[in-house]
Amino acid sequence: MDPLDPHQRPPDAIRAVYKKYQKMKAHELDRDPDMIQLPPMPADNRLRVVRRIQRKELNAAFQAFAGDTGAHTEHLQPQTSSVLVYEHHDMPGKVAAFTQTPPNNRLP
Repeated sequence: MDPLDPHQRPPDAIRAVYKKYQKMKAHELDRDPDMIQLPPMPADNRLRVVRRIQRKELNAAFQAFAGDTGAHTEHLQPQTSSVLVYEHHDMPGKVAAFTQTPPNNRLP
């Protein structure tokens, strides 16, 4: 296997897929035939909801993490009112919240 070069131009097929989804509007994603639709989680899944965190509490945490001071900044998508927090049966006490993190808090 050749060593990977992070500065090398990606293959045309990858670039075409990137451009397609970069230009696509959010409401068009549901109608895209190439988009994989995952089935809902089965009822016997070992994840369970342990908490719901409200938008105000999440924004305060994001502000504290990002070091925001002064003016109030909304970090969540406008349609996000709360986020469910899950715990897995095999790892009690370890929780996960599946949501988009604010752009300025993502790792590069």
